[in-house]
Amino acid sequence: SNSIEDFARTDCVFVTGNNIVETHPVTATYLKQGRANGTRIILCDPKWTPLVDYADLWLQPRLGTDVALLNGMVRVILEEGLIDRPFIDARIDGGMDAVDSLARQVEPYTPERVAVITGVPESTMTAAARLYAVSKTAMIATGMGLSQQVTGTHNVFALINMMLIAGQIGKPHAGIYPPRGQNNVQGATDVGCSPLFYPGYIPLADDDNRRRIARLWGLEPEALSAAPGLTTVEIMHAAHAGEIKGLYIMGENPMVTDPDLNHTREAIGNLAFLVVQDIFPTETTALADVVLPAFAFAEKDGTFVNSDRRVLRVRPAVASPGDARDDSAILIDLARRMGRSIGTYASAAAVFEEIARAAPMLGGVNYKRIEHQGLQWPCPSEDHPGTRTLFLERFNTPNGKARLNPVEHVDQEEQASAAFPFILNSGRILYQYHSATMSRRNQALTRFADAAYVLMHPADVEREGLTDGCRVRVVSARGALETTLQTSTEVAAGELFMPWHYSESPVNNLTASRLDPHSKIAPFKYTACRVEKI
Repeated sequence: SNSIEDFARTDCVFVTGNNIVETHPVTATYLKQGRANGTRIILCDPKWTPLVDYADLWLQPRLGTDVALLNGMVRVILEEGLIDRPFIDARIDGGMDAVDSLARQVEPYTPERVAVITGVPESTMTAAARLYAVSKTAMIATGMGLSQQVTGTHNVFALINMMLIAGQIGKPHAGIYPPRGQNNVQGATDVGCSPLFYPGYIPLADDDNRRRIARLWGLEPEALSAAPGLTTVEIMHAAHAGEIKGLYIMGENPMVTDPDLNHTREAIGNLAFLVVQDIFPTETTALADVVLPAFAFAEKDGTFVNSDRRVLRVRPAVASPGDARDDSAILIDLARRMGRSIGTYASAAAVFEEIARAAPMLGGVNYKRIEHQGLQWPCPSEDHPGTRTLFLERFNTPNGKARLNPVEHVDQEEQASAAFPFILNSGRILYQYHSATMSRRNQALTRFADAAYVLMHPADVEREGLTDGCRVRVVSARGALETTLQTSTEVAAGELFMPWHYSESPVNNLTASRLDPHSKIAPFKYTACRVEKI
């Protein structure tokens, strides 16, 4: 809902599920600038991250207990009368009646009970709730640490409930900001790379829009589906079941990034035909029938959209090597060879002109306007300046009001046990990126970090009879891997952490592919396992 610059201007930032200093280091510079100017920082993370050194408060909940913690904070805000009553009356569907329903639901989440569930001291949780609610403006920075759980949707609902009752959205320098996980993933979903939406986040079931898009694309409306498609993990489930026979993968390396890699490997093995379009050989291209070499980011002419909805112009910095081609040129050529013309485009600007017609929120953006400076959507017309802050007047609901969604804490389906006594968390580190397809080819980065490891608390290391630096096997109900043990107080007792960039120690051999029933995301951040000395 906000601009990146707002991190330097807001009074308070609540960071949860996001190691922002290491995973979004440029965005974090604004947060650090704000801290130097007096911004108060509340950090919620089960693992120590560099932001601890900047934070006023660090809440370290047990993995999988986010709903309980956030419900406890909501209870404090309600009980102490720290709500924003004018905002509630004007901007929340149901007003105080909805808030009263939420209050009844969170009543059992006393500071004492929350401390037992989460391990966060009562005084720390209470202080965090007060600081967030009483700040004149407060922003939330969240991320995949919160959403990549089977309770991820409920985690987000609980977080939004807290934001709404405190009135910390719908005004400058206040709102919620989930920095995106990969370059231009925002732009990809903006233009319709989603199983739920057409370009511009217009639902599939919107018949008027489907007819409009059909006219634009020269199709009959019946040719465009109104039924939701499959998410990434659902695609692999369908391939495993034999329901999908062919797969076209662009710029993705699921043999490192997908959950339950043994299942993923079997799913890909069931395919009759696999095409992978990428810039380097990967663990996934090794399984492909056809590999199509594409342009890298620095070879492209076009646009990227960053996390704050800013459409940015990019131009080639270097020439493309060998037979590499622009993504759009590959797709247009393939469509022609398959007997379907999808149009001719003289340039990337011509492609964007169609995007602007397909997605009304981008209707006022064109290459001339973003030649020297980006524009933030919604920007519906050429005389519109773009939108720095969303929801200043209304929310994107039929009545323009936000909805509260009370949710309960439930124990994770997978729990620590005698067979699997640890809970494993995974994530990124500063010196490698995603599946490391690019970053491990950079010697300056690999000099800092080019080997996998697992972090374990010193008390657990001693109890398990292990030693710092020894080789270990990490085992879950789904698979195993080998890595090096590092003794560390960055993790709590009973919990582990591994970076998942390293294909020789693939963390996703261990993770589960069961899904959050709402978001269809897998629990990358929560895996029961054991550690054995090799």
